[in-house]
Amino acid sequence: MTVFSEKLEKYAELIVKVGVNVQPEQKVVIMAPVDAAPLVRLISKYAFEVGAEDVIMDWRDEELGALRYKNAPLRVFESAPVHRVAEKTELAKEGACFISITSEDPDLLNGVDSNKIATFQKTMGGAMSEFRELMQANVVSWTVVAAASQGWAAKV
Repeated sequence: MTVFSEKLEKYAELIVKVGVNVQPEQKVVIMAPVDAAPLVRLISKYAFEVGAEDVIMDWRDEELGALRYKNAPLRVFESAPVHRVAEKTELAKEGACFISITSEDPDLLNGVDSNKIATFQKTMGGAMSEFRELMQANVVSWTVVAAASQGWAAKV
C-alpha cells in the first residue's frame, strides 16, 4: 500500500468515525463528485464496518454541471428538482448523516453567466429550507470534506 493510499484510508476512517460519527443502523448520504470515487468507496467501507444500515450516493459531475450552466436557458435554473429536495429532507428526518465532498475545479465555471448560478443558488436555497433548518438545528450529523482534484492540483 502506498503512502497516499494509507493516508486516504485514514482520512476516510476519520470522516466516518469523527466527522459524522456514524452509528449502527444509521443511513449515510454521501454527496460527491465522480472524481472522488476512490475516497467515497473507502468512506462507504468504513461506514458499513461501524454498522451503517445503508450508504446512499448522490454523485455530481462538475463538467456536466458546467455544460448545463453554459447551455441551458435561465428558466431551467428557476425550479428545483422536487424529488431530490424531498429525498434529502426525508432522509434527514429519518436520522441519516450527510457527508459532502468538495473538489471543484476553480476555473470550471469561467465564462458562465453568473445570473444562472445566482438564480439556481437562490432557487435551491428556498427549496432546501426545511432540510437546512434540520442541519442548522443539529438534528442531523453532517460534515463537509475536501478531496484532491486535477483542477486544484493544476492551481497549486
